[in-house]
Amino acid sequence: MLAVLGCAGAAVAADGRSADVDEQAQANQVEDIIVTAARRETRLQDTPQAVNALTSEVLVARGFRRLNDLAGVAAGVSIPNQSLGTQAIFIRGIGTTRPIGNPSVGVYIDDVYIPRSFGAGWYGSLPDIERVEILHGPQGTLYGQNSSAGAVKLISRDPTDTPRVWGEVGFGNLDAREGRAYLAGPLTDTLSGSLAVSTLRQDGPDENVTLGRKVGALSGDQVRAILRWRPDDRLDVRLSGDILRDRSEYRTASPRNVVGAGVRRTFSDIDPQQTFDGGGVTLRADYRLSDQLSLSSITAWRAFEMELPTDTDGVATYLSGFVQRLDQDQLSQELQLSGDFGRLSFTTGALAYRENFDVWRHSWSNNAFSLLESQSDTASYGLYAQGDYKLTERLTATLGLRTSFERKEMDAAGWRSDVDAVLGIQTFEIEGLKKDYRSTVPKAALSYRVTPEILTYVSYAQGTTSGGFNAAPGNGTVAAIPIGQEKVSAYEAGAKGNFLGARLQGGLAVFYNDYTDYQASITNPVIDGVPVTGAVIQNAGDAHIYGAELEIALRPTERLDAALSLAHMRS
Repeated sequence: MLAVLGCAGAAVAADGRSADVDEQAQANQVEDIIVTAARRETRLQDTPQAVNALTSEVLVARGFRRLNDLAGVAAGVSIPNQSLGTQAIFIRGIGTTRPIGNPSVGVYIDDVYIPRSFGAGWYGSLPDIERVEILHGPQGTLYGQNSSAGAVKLISRDPTDTPRVWGEVGFGNLDAREGRAYLAGPLTDTLSGSLAVSTLRQDGPDENVTLGRKVGALSGDQVRAILRWRPDDRLDVRLSGDILRDRSEYRTASPRNVVGAGVRRTFSDIDPQQTFDGGGVTLRADYRLSDQLSLSSITAWRAFEMELPTDTDGVATYLSGFVQRLDQDQLSQELQLSGDFGRLSFTTGALAYRENFDVWRHSWSNNAFSLLESQSDTASYGLYAQGDYKLTERLTATLGLRTSFERKEMDAAGWRSDVDAVLGIQTFEIEGLKKDYRSTVPKAALSYRVTPEILTYVSYAQGTTSGGFNAAPGNGTVAAIPIGQEKVSAYEAGAKGNFLGARLQGGLAVFYNDYTDYQASITNPVIDGVPVTGAVIQNAGDAHIYGAELEIALRPTERLDAALSLAHMRS
């Protein structure tokens, strides 16, 4: 009996030392992240495409507050330092700085598509963000149109039965005051909830001589509430709602050719404060039909209203600028069926999307004033499927296909006006513009596991950016000419793996993107022989972009993390 107890004690001690060693080894490893880039959960290092993933811990450690804080964390991703009200994103050299047009990089909040970048600069300020994923290259098969360059996904944290309270306050220069808080926990045996809030105030850095005050201030508030109902182990229902209020001031121009000019000094007589009120409601239900099949439904409504003054001359005369009011609402419904049958795993689904977008713009140029109004409607429907099949234990084939139908409609009218936006002579009116677009985009890939820790892959994919009409046309000629779909064929090869006992994680991707009917914002173009003043979105021709991306993450000790992102591109 004593011998047995002694052996047992020795075994416990050995297990204890083994557990300590395992915990220490895991602490020194680069984090193994689960992502949903393929619309189902996979390990980041097992996902055969270029993906960046930042967990909540990394976001907090790096001081991530807003979307432009992602700049520099991913190879081939550029996020210009624009105003928080209109944040552009470029992946592998492709994006758009005109937020009123169709994006080439899709932004998704909890799998709900955000069609325009107005207000997007604030995304990420809420402390309930669990993960941010950046998907490189066309995502047309699983994510649809307007993701021809890639996609950015923000995933919020599900409330659980574990109570959680978190908060922080911050202070900075320009009298900056920021606060964020998160509260989550159980409400009943089957219901849990969470509440996340953020607020920011910061004085402006620019001197406005005409208004006699500092301008360029930041002022934003955001709230998200989530209820999660789990009556059994098969059904998971989540209802979320968010609100964003932005009263920041637009950064006006600093002219160089006036008396008293200087850096961060403007002479504009336009009040730069913008108003943005937006938000949405999302209902998601996941039901496990069996051990192999699950069904998901995502129903979402989102809307915003915005007034944005833009003075592009920076002087107290009406040389160049505009004030625009925007009103958008959207409704979407997606059904998704996912399966995992060992060698075969797949995701298939259907999506219906409707959007209304109204524009009112009062513009001036050399003391001449104009007014335009437009109403745009979009109806889009899509079917998609993508699956992985293990040909051998090491070799996996991926096939995907998406077919879409989209109808764009617009009415537009313009008038001469005065400084007070009083209507004058009508310059154009067009009603009943309509254009249908159809697209079918495939994806094919092969991935090969060289060793248990190294994955290689090659892929071919297509993507599109929606066509439509210029929603803020300067004249009837611009309004009447539809924009064609932008199309891209993308070729990619890559490798990713863990080394040195998972202390080193690396990924390399090389790519070639072939664009046709590339959409560009063209200033003062000639359309059908008619010179057009101003910026117009049109199909500019073909484009070719190729390059390579390198990502390295290193954790030499439990307390030290190092990362390297490097991209080289030619076009």
